[in-house]
Amino acid sequence: MRFDGKVAIVTGGAKGIGAATVRRLLTEGARVAIADIDEANGRALADELGSGAAFIGADVTQETEVSAMFSATLERFGGVDILVNNAAATTGQSLEDADLASWRRDQEVVLQSVYLCTRLGLPRLLLRAPGASIVNVSSVNGLTAIAQDSYSAAKAGVISLTRTVAVKYGPRGVRCNAVTPGTVRTTIGGSPGKDNAQQPERAYFDRVASLYPLRRIAEPEEVAGAIAFMASDDASFITGANLVVDGGLTAGTDLFARLSAGARIVEK
Repeated sequence: MRFDGKVAIVTGGAKGIGAATVRRLLTEGARVAIADIDEANGRALADELGSGAAFIGADVTQETEVSAMFSATLERFGGVDILVNNAAATTGQSLEDADLASWRRDQEVVLQSVYLCTRLGLPRLLLRAPGASIVNVSSVNGLTAIAQDSYSAAKAGVISLTRTVAVKYGPRGVRCNAVTPGTVRTTIGGSPGKDNAQQPERAYFDRVASLYPLRRIAEPEEVAGAIAFMASDDASFITGANLVVDGGLTAGTDLFARLSAGARIVEK
């Protein structure tokens, strides 16, 4: 198995892409720390998965809690080989509607968390180099203008930071890559800007799916597969890359062809 003897931390690991990634890494032999502020879902997942998984409560926007997260992982599993920076949230607001507090919240959860986890994690990862890996979860929002303005700016920052870390720490044996999904069937994907505890809105997913060349959205497990690949030795000569997992969304659109054939855009 690809991750035998490896230890991973997955932030935002209690549900969605994070939980799917925890399951995938564990299935392939890793021991995994589930880092999240969602204690109920995080503990339930850890209990379900057994001794190879541990829930560690952590607000990854706070330096002291990130430091404690790494200390707890080392105490439980003895080291860290893989860091998956997945935690995210979005206020869902446009630039003109977002106040400074909303802007800062998106930057803190999406970008500042990656900075803190990477900065505090690198000393531990370097102990496992060569072969240590960081995978940052970005978004197609960071590649093109599709609303959620402050969230999109933060996700673009994640891609930039990924490249910086890859260039600076590649010579020391740490790879750093990004995985950039399109719309995923998760609570944050289905209710942007709303309470992330809400169930995804199926009608929203159905409308969005029509924009994708594959005519569907992603399942969390599909993104987890891409994350696992980037974290593994199968990607041993890949660093500073951005693997876009978006069903063809950023490749282009056939919307104009569909309109010319008689399709209509329905605004709701």
